[in-house]
Amino acid sequence: MTCVGLLGSSAHAELPPDTTARVLAGMAPDALSAQAGKSADLKRYSATVDKNFQSYEARYGSRMGSWARQKLPAHANETIFYPFSGPDLPTVHRLYPDASRYVLVALQTAGRVPDLEGMSDKRAASVYRLFREGLGNFARRGFFETKDMTAIFERATVVEGITGVMMAFAAREGYEVLEVLPIQVNAAGSDVEIHPGDRSKPKTWESVRLKLKRTSDGQPVTLDYLRMDLSNGNLKHNAADRTFVRTFAGNRVVLKAASHLMQMPSFSVVRDALLERAPTVLQDETGLAYDDLSAAFEVDLYGDFRTVNVLFDQGPQLPLKRAYATRKDVQNLPFKLGYAKEAGSCLQIGRKRLSPAQPR
Repeated sequence: MTCVGLLGSSAHAELPPDTTARVLAGMAPDALSAQAGKSADLKRYSATVDKNFQSYEARYGSRMGSWARQKLPAHANETIFYPFSGPDLPTVHRLYPDASRYVLVALQTAGRVPDLEGMSDKRAASVYRLFREGLGNFARRGFFETKDMTAIFERATVVEGITGVMMAFAAREGYEVLEVLPIQVNAAGSDVEIHPGDRSKPKTWESVRLKLKRTSDGQPVTLDYLRMDLSNGNLKHNAADRTFVRTFAGNRVVLKAASHLMQMPSFSVVRDALLERAPTVLQDETGLAYDDLSAAFEVDLYGDFRTVNVLFDQGPQLPLKRAYATRKDVQNLPFKLGYAKEAGSCLQIGRKRLSPAQPR
């Protein structure tokens, strides 16, 4: 089989998507053709990225997973909705490892699968440098900053977007990447559909589906990433996107490093959908304002919170500060999460309040 190389046009044998995922994850240092420069760069890249992922596992991943097994419901075959996610599969997978579908939504372009075999040695070295930088930042912080993702993964002369990052994360999280497909929200907004456009064109690949297989038990898992503007400017005027958000807000929701956007009037559509429809919301302080969350949900508090990161307005979360200062049932959070700030990390778990007529 042949393919058109990303940002190139030479025909060559197509690299299986799982091989690409493992190479980008630093797990396959000998997987590519034995071209001297490319091979040496790949070995150096693999060694560095492997250390980065080991660091992530020690600082965040294993602790988050252990905590989640104790504190969060584990239901097989459910869908988890993660707005404002970027490519952050590791967090949502560690929190809900038994899900059969993850739906991530953010502003970044997905892009075509990086064509590692077809690139020149020079271009491959640039790709490895960018991925090493981006994955290293994630390993240190446990999240991506939007400005970093834009700077690193949307340099169109080298990498088209974040598809390769999600593939690398999938490999590291114990999945085999079976297929990568372009998708779009369907006309009704009820779900996604395979994009009918020309697959040689970058515009077709703004959103992607990764068809995965969980290696531990062979179960199929779907990762859908939608490039979507979640502000009112889009959702109030785009009926399909608005319906999509309301539909998927009916699943368990994860909110992390979300820049406090839903505490602003300009993001009221997505905020109201989550408050009305989500059965549970797991979030840090950047998600829903505490007054809104506690009015609709029974809320458990974990970690400590005194003020937001210095880059943001603390006003909407002053009630959260008071809750942490006065409630006697705040529980320990044994791992770091989200933006750096005074008192470290915090999480809130909201469970939808049931009306008297609803069975518990």
